[in-house]
Amino acid sequence: MIHNDSENPHVRVNLAVEGSWGTLSVRDNGPGIPEFDRDVLESGGAIETLSHGSGLGLWLVYWTVNHSGGKIHVDEREPRGTEITIWFPLETGG
Repeated sequence: MIHNDSENPHVRVNLAVEGSWGTLSVRDNGPGIPEFDRDVLESGGAIETLSHGSGLGLWLVYWTVNHSGGKIHVDEREPRGTEITIWFPLETGG
């Protein structure tokens, strides 16, 4: 696989509703996400130092979540892997 060099790569996706928030978690056993890319996902940071190696996809995820009123967090997993959690507000009707 392109982004997972594990002998037995796996990805787990979980969707949940917690009060007025929807939660999407994606967890894998890959090599992790570099700090620069984690910063882009969580804060939109480093946009003035666009890294062409990272691509535009990470900023697209950040801005989509941000403009939807959501939040995103990246955790490293032990012994390896990453968990990305996205919280987004649910529509209350209207």
